[in-house]
Amino acid sequence: WTCPSASPATPMAQSVRSPSQSVDFDETGSAGDLAALAVEDAFAAACRQFKAAPDQFTDAERLQLYGLFKQATKGPAPTYSRTPPALALLRGAELAAWRGLGNLPRAAARKAYVDAVSEERAARAAPRPPT
Repeated sequence: WTCPSASPATPMAQSVRSPSQSVDFDETGSAGDLAALAVEDAFAAACRQFKAAPDQFTDAERLQLYGLFKQATKGPAPTYSRTPPALALLRGAELAAWRGLGNLPRAAARKAYVDAVSEERAARAAPRPPT
């Protein structure tokens, strides 16, 4: 997976980094555009966090994140597979995880990806009770 860059691909706003920094509005100055940029930045950060430590996620979590990543970056999965069935079973599982998201909007997939990575990081950071 290739993590998207944190900078916006469109000339909406130049930065949404922290409350102390200035925020440049586009010609409409809409708050929705700023929220979209914040989700884009959070998505890019979550991608980098996952890429830095993919082994800390279970196979099921990695499949879920794969589906969310593909949905967020490519949109809905194709309804057919160009991959011959003789290839690895994992390809089928990845495609099934992606197809399972149906027509989930890209922005919602990005938010779900960010939430899933954040929850896993929080779970790892929480102290474990002594056994």
